[in-house]
Amino acid sequence: MKSEPDDVRRAFGDAKHCRKLFQRILNSVSDWPESITEAYVQFEREEGDSLHVIYVTRDVKFVFSFKFELCL
Repeated sequence: MKSEPDDVRRAFGDAKHCRKLFQRILNSVSDWPESITEAYVQFEREEGDSLHVIYVTRDVKFVFSFKFELCL
């Protein structure tokens, strides 16, 4: 069975390009942001190292805290 990160990597190239794609999506998503963040974190768990996972969780928290502050 194929995993989601493998599908993303096949569709968009190497891990570097996938990370850029996830960053763009994360900055522009407004509907169902949880699904994007879950996919991004899962991608880094499977493809990256522990530092990448830490950076992703930090970035996700920062982006969404900033977006939700603007909505209040």
